Amino acid sequence: MKESKIFDSNGKVYFGWWATIAGFILIVFGYSCIVSITGVFFLPVTTDLGFSIGQFSIYVTIQCLASVLALFIFQNKMNKKYIRKIMIFGAICGAVSFAGFAAAQELWQFYLLSIPMGFCFSLLTSTPCTVIISNWFGMKLRGLALGILFSPLGAMIMSWLMNIIVQNFGWRIGYLIIGLCLVVICIPCVLVFMKWSPEEKGLVRKGDAEDVPVNQEDVTGATFKRAIKRPSTWIVLLSAASITIASGTLLSHTMPFLELGGLSNTLASSVFSLMFGALTIGQIVVGAYCDRFKLSGGAVTVSIIFAIAFIATIAIPHYPWLVIVLILGYGFGCPAVNVISPLVMNHMFGEKEIGKFISYLNIFIAVGVAFGSSIVGLIYDLTGSYTPAFILMACFLLISAVLRGIFCSDKFFYKNRISEEELHEKIS
Repeated sequence: MKESKIFDSNGKVYFGWWATIAGFILIVFGYSCIVSITGVFFLPVTTDLGFSIGQFSIYVTIQCLASVLALFIFQNKMNKKYIRKIMIFGAICGAVSFAGFAAAQELWQFYLLSIPMGFCFSLLTSTPCTVIISNWFGMKLRGLALGILFSPLGAMIMSWLMNIIVQNFGWRIGYLIIGLCLVVICIPCVLVFMKWSPEEKGLVRKGDAEDVPVNQEDVTGATFKRAIKRPSTWIVLLSAASITIASGTLLSHTMPFLELGGLSNTLASSVFSLMFGALTIGQIVVGAYCDRFKLSGGAVTVSIIFAIAFIATIAIPHYPWLVIVLILGYGFGCPAVNVISPLVMNHMFGEKEIGKFISYLNIFIAVGVAFGSSIVGLIYDLTGSYTPAFILMACFLLISAVLRGIFCSDKFFYKNRISEEELHEKIS
């Protein structure tokens, strides 16, 4: 009898799916509300308090750098004993920062409060949620679970909802509501649903091959201390950062590019919304594809699709119908960041110390977010055109496609690498 993907042996919905839904909720308030819907607040805050957009946007860079600092401080504690405590601390940091934003009057106050916001971003969302979901699902279901976890559907809903709240009740109420949700919704989600592994619930992990150990404590994988000495480890981390720079470029610069190219603000905004809609589908489709077929094929294809999106975008002012390619290219290319990248880490390094590898992965992703948009903006200021920057992003993605094709091959599969190293040590 074929094993159910949804129900456990007791006939109940497998708890890992509840953990995935809870993680999705954490991503909505601790990730999307920090990164994806910032545009809802920019004009209301700067207009009300008299800041320039450039001055106010500096808090985003500070927040990103603080998130990197948080990962450096806590990455060794992303384990069974401490992970839920770290996530609750992250939720409290987020609540303090958003409540502080709601009361802030001076620019320096936003800068200061962006530090705990960065801690929330790292300690509540991407890293701990990815580690926990990886513990609950094997490679046959992990991609699908990650696709659901990082679905932008929550960002779309929150963007729409916060826009209504800000327009009717003011930006301070909007910030305060997010802060309250982090305490009232997110902390209970962590306490009830974010269990470290199936063993805590007396369950067997779903999505594993037959040769994978049942006990999570018996899992294999490369040690971080050994892997960090390999050039391949640093190359794959840098490739993840370059992909994130490309992703951040489309998030920050798509609307101004389209408007400069002749599209109305309404049409440009519609295209931007449709990009998120396509990504909602793309995350799940790409995750399911990687579960069923070879990771290398999915990793390479997704990066190439993302590169095509940039090339098509350059020509939109002359061929407006290419917005369709942009929308679909973003939807099925952007999963390279949050779906493919963790799967590459699992492929190359196994699960023994996956928390450390995911932490370093998210450090590089955060660096890409922090500086990517600024780099593209600088190129635009120097050249007066987005074309050179978009060509550079396409090149980054094509190079990443080649690298991921190599690193997702059998040669770099962690079991093969460990076997080779053990054999070399015996010979030596």
